[in-house]
Amino acid sequence: MFLIITLILLYVPLAAGVVLTFRVLRFPDLTIDGSFTLGAATVAVFALHGSPLLGILIAPAAGAMAGAATASLYAFGRLNKLVAGIVVLTALYTLTLRLMGAANIQLITTPTVLTFTEERLGSSGPLSAVAVAAAGVVGVLGIASRTVGGLALRATGDNSAFVRQLGKSERGYLITGLAVGNALVALTGAEVAMFQGFADVNMGVGTLVTGLTVVFLGASLVRSEAPTPTLLSGLVGVSLYMISVQVALRVGVNPIDLKLATAALLCLIILLMRHNKDVVVLLDTE
Repeated sequence: MFLIITLILLYVPLAAGVVLTFRVLRFPDLTIDGSFTLGAATVAVFALHGSPLLGILIAPAAGAMAGAATASLYAFGRLNKLVAGIVVLTALYTLTLRLMGAANIQLITTPTVLTFTEERLGSSGPLSAVAVAAAGVVGVLGIASRTVGGLALRATGDNSAFVRQLGKSERGYLITGLAVGNALVALTGAEVAMFQGFADVNMGVGTLVTGLTVVFLGASLVRSEAPTPTLLSGLVGVSLYMISVQVALRVGVNPIDLKLATAALLCLIILLMRHNKDVVVLLDTE
C-alpha cells in the first residue's frame, strides 16, 4: 500500500499535465514522451554535479521550453499539431542524449532530493516529498483555473474564436498551456528518476499512452467539464491506473508486458466509452 500511494503521488503532475494539454486545450501533444525523459535527464545531471535541488527546479523549466516549442511550431509555423509534436519529440531525443552524455545515468549512490528527505525523515521522507509536490500542483492549478487567465485557457480549447473576439491572444494561451503541461510532465520524470535511482534516454517511451489511459479512466468516471472535477478526474484516473498496475504485477504479469497491457487498456476504454459525450470530447482534438 505504501508503494502504491507513493506511485500515485509521483504521477499526479503527469496526470495534471496531460489533462491540461489533451482535455482542456484539446491538443494531442506528442512532446510529452520527450519532456518526461528530459526532466529525468536534467535532474540526474544536476544531481551528479552536486546540485540536486537546482535540478528539480530546472527540470520543469526544461519541459516548459519543450512544450512552448511545440505550441510555437503549431501557432506560428502552421505545422499540424501532431507534426509539431513529432518534430520536437525527435529533437528532444538528441538533446537529451547530449545532455546526459550517455544512454543511462545511475543515481543509486548519488544524493538527490528524495535521499535527502529520507536521511532527515526516515523511510517516510520520499513519500512526504512527493506528497508535497502533488499537493502543490493540485493546489496551484485549482486556484489558477478560477482566475481570468485560467478561464481564458479553457476557452482556448473549447472555442478559440471566442477568445479572439475578446481580444485575447489565442497563441499566447496555447503556448502557456503547453508549457505548463510539459513542465508538469518533466517534473514527474525528474521525480521518477530520483525514485527509481536512474535516468535512461528511453524511459519516456509510452508516457503519453499512460497519460491518456489515466485521463480516459478519470473522464469516464468523473463526468464534468467544470475546473475542479476536471482536475479531480486526473487524480481518480492515476489512482485507478496505479492500483491496476500493482494488481497485474501481483497476479504474475511480466513487467515487460505492462506497456502492451496499458495500450490494450486504452483501446478498450475508448471502444467501451466512445459514445459517452464526455469521452467523445477527448477524442475530438481539432
